[in-house]
Amino acid sequence: MALLAINFNNIVVLIMFSFLQSRLKLLRTVLERNVVPVNSVGSSNVGGNIKTTRKCLYNYDRLLDNILIVDKELQYPIDIATTSNLIEIAENLYTLSSPAIIAELIRHEVDKIKSTLSKQLAKCTDESLRWELRAALQYITLRPFSYTICRVIPLNINLTFNLFSIIITYVIVLMQLTRVTA
Repeated sequence: MALLAINFNNIVVLIMFSFLQSRLKLLRTVLERNVVPVNSVGSSNVGGNIKTTRKCLYNYDRLLDNILIVDKELQYPIDIATTSNLIEIAENLYTLSSPAIIAELIRHEVDKIKSTLSKQLAKCTDESLRWELRAALQYITLRPFSYTICRVIPLNINLTFNLFSIIITYVIVLMQLTRVTA
């Protein structure tokens, strides 16, 4: 029954991070469609562009706040030390590594959003829209997506590689100890 609870919790974590990644992709798409005027003489769409940029920034902020709200529910214990067989160890590694991979995809989307804002800032000539784009870029730079497990271990792609390196190291040590004692 405990295994079922861990699997269900893993599914919830994966769904939450997948939703976050897809929402950030939608935000990036909206920002990419936000046409920045090169010459704003006679243009009345600058107000709409500013509104769209503010709305995207507001949604970005709300998405990150929602992840912080459900942070306690996303934390889950996994005890690799007490597992008895290789299948349980592989399942626990998958449980730990899949959110890390999705978190890395989320970081990649945030980087794409920053790139989009930088390109629009370079093309824009309207001062009020430039200020709004600069503020959005600064906010996203100051508040990037980051998630930690128990406020200690950052959830990123390095977590997967570090887990595998620790496991390989201990397997080698155990193999050497079994040869010495035999």
